[in-house]
Amino acid sequence: MGSTVIVLAAWIAVPVVPGAGRAAGAETAAGQFYDSHFHLTNYIQQGIDVHHFLQIMGTRVGRSTLFGIPLQQQWSYANSGDFAPTYYLQTDAPLYDEDRQSQPDTEAFDNAQIRISDGNIVFRPALFGPGINITDVVDQPMSFDAGVKYRGFAVEGEYYWRRLDNFRGTGVDALPFDHLTDTGFQVQVSAMVVPRTAQLYVSGSKVFGDYGNPSDVRVGVNVFPWKNQVVRWNTEFIHLNRSPVGALSLPYAVGGNGPVFASNLLVNF
Repeated sequence: MGSTVIVLAAWIAVPVVPGAGRAAGAETAAGQFYDSHFHLTNYIQQGIDVHHFLQIMGTRVGRSTLFGIPLQQQWSYANSGDFAPTYYLQTDAPLYDEDRQSQPDTEAFDNAQIRISDGNIVFRPALFGPGINITDVVDQPMSFDAGVKYRGFAVEGEYYWRRLDNFRGTGVDALPFDHLTDTGFQVQVSAMVVPRTAQLYVSGSKVFGDYGNPSDVRVGVNVFPWKNQVVRWNTEFIHLNRSPVGALSLPYAVGGNGPVFASNLLVNF
């Protein structure tokens, strides 16, 4: 529920040459996959560039379609009813083996990555001590969500648990831990104070981690001028306590502390 940037999804469909961008004389072979598609970025994370993607393709992928942002990121009951998408939410594959190379340009402040509870990126060199540089880690997240709605009133809550382990890199034997865990929750209470037109909400969240316990509280209002979800005007006040996240799509940066006022207009296409 931060500030919103209206983005037009665009994609490029081009056949690319397998192994383009590799050193001359590299071994070539018949591609094993064709007509794949790949999203170069999403709403919160800066992706790799096309040249790096060509190196990943190598000789295994013969042709691919490159997309920008995903074309569907928010479920709207008005559009799809009870058939909510699961491809961003499902937890049947909870293990993610992440490495530094899969998270480029970590110095960019708009690049949300695997962070510990104080907001630092886990791959930051010497973060946990001189000579300790983590290059790979296994990320194991889990979350539970629940909500109740009744005659314009709603209560929604989420609890999450995450474990980072199997650290690999240089100097990892000197790490003062073999795993990191953090938990957290978010609760929101809302009411349609003007039916189909204005929604008032109050929410809060907190993280309990090995490197800090950040939190936030916010009060806001959503206005639907045409009594539908096509156009929404959101205004909110947020009080941050050492925010562990931040991005261009949010009205605050990593480590944000204190009051924030944000107002934005969202148009769904």
